[in-house]
Amino acid sequence: MKIITLYNHKGGVSKTTTTYNLARFLQNKEKKVLVVDADPQCNMTEMLLCDVIERLDEEAERTGVVVELPGTSLLQVLEPRFNGDESFVNIDRIESVQIDTNLWLLRGDVSLNRLEDYIAEAHTQRFSNKIHEKRNYVALGDMLLRYGQKK
Repeated sequence: MKIITLYNHKGGVSKTTTTYNLARFLQNKEKKVLVVDADPQCNMTEMLLCDVIERLDEEAERTGVVVELPGTSLLQVLEPRFNGDESFVNIDRIESVQIDTNLWLLRGDVSLNRLEDYIAEAHTQRFSNKIHEKRNYVALGDMLLRYGQKK
């Protein structure tokens, strides 16, 4: 199992497009791929779930009932750990959305920026004696390794 991360603070440098194309390339090479949308803009989620979103929007317009997107968001997965409600991220609660053969999505959330303060604090405290922040610092990587091994 490998974890590939594309990261840059600057917008518009092709992180989402490159991630999408890399995921599709690996999927076509018969590799199992989990795409994690960690951007509060949720563009990757929109790209991969565009047909589902369109169908749900049409249904909401027709019925007046708004239905949540399928699967678990990254915020839902990490928030209990960062709030101190759990020692480790509970991977049994993760419900990734199957997009295609060998391709899954852990969807984004527009409120993901609520965790930015936790992440910044965890980064600065990673060498301290504060166990909670140390666990926050490694929470995402630990979750991905355990979830990948489970799948």
